[in-house]
Amino acid sequence: MRTVYTILLIAFCAPSYAQIELWSGEWNGYLEISGIESPVRMNLKINPADSAGNWNWIISYDEGIGKIEKKYTLVKTDDESKYQLDENNSIRLDFHFFQNTFYSTFKVSNSLISTVYLLQDEKIFFTVFTSDLTGKVITGGNEETPEVESYPIINVQSAVLTKSN
Repeated sequence: MRTVYTILLIAFCAPSYAQIELWSGEWNGYLEISGIESPVRMNLKINPADSAGNWNWIISYDEGIGKIEKKYTLVKTDDESKYQLDENNSIRLDFHFFQNTFYSTFKVSNSLISTVYLLQDEKIFFTVFTSDLTGKVITGGNEETPEVESYPIINVQSAVLTKSN
């Protein structure tokens, strides 16, 4: 019985932290942005930051007029499926890790932003979409259905990043 418990514990608890090591490296590609013709060069560097299990998460974009670099820290929490992306300026975004994918949703002013980072087939598939919270449409809300709020998506961005090292 003890062996079965140990196997179940390893099977259900261990993968999350171990899988983050697969993300380590430098990833490059082009970011496609809805409404913009020319893609933007995108680079993502992920590497261990410290012995506490935190990771450097550095995103850079080359827009042709100059490089933009954002230095974040991916911070692990006590929950193996939860991380925080620390922007190192008092802003921390919750990151949920499930099936080799990071998910995050956050609000800035009147925009709701959702991001997805999926590691699959040795590539990172990145998607971000933004909804306008001022464009809310309410439907339902009668005796048979709950009220549902819908928000228009005003921007979509996506990139396929391949490992360069």
